[in-house]
Amino acid sequence: MLRGVASAVLASTLMGSPAHAVDPSAALAVVQRFAAAPDRATYASFCAPDMIYVDHVPPYVFSGPSACEDEWDAAERWAQQNRLEVTDWGRITAPSFVDVHDDSVYAVYPVRATLTRNGRREVEEGFWTFVVQRRASGWLIRAATFSTVQFVPDGEPR
Repeated sequence: MLRGVASAVLASTLMGSPAHAVDPSAALAVVQRFAAAPDRATYASFCAPDMIYVDHVPPYVFSGPSACEDEWDAAERWAQQNRLEVTDWGRITAPSFVDVHDDSVYAVYPVRATLTRNGRREVEEGFWTFVVQRRASGWLIRAATFSTVQFVPDGEPR
């Protein structure tokens, strides 16, 4: 019996306590605005100064106060070096998973980015994962990972 109670307490701690759960809607709105940012400065404005960002573009890990600016610049360089015309850097809709713990929200979004490579349209499919934390200044993205699953020709069945 005690083992069952301990397991229940552990599970509620890992999944966030419903009695103390934070409404994640404001944090998720930050992610939506970040993903739709029209420029580098707006993009970076949603990032915490201790941000850690992992992406499929070299050097792959970006951290610190300029992490989001550095990732933006690296993605632009990567597209240029690979002669890609990016139509859409990543469109997200609803998260496929959300977890709340204290003042942090963990959210995973399926993502689709469209681009043209050698004259052919392609879709990059993957996941964009975020940890958003409530700070004195509001909700900021503390960590993000962009994970590419595959590139497929646009219109090809998946």
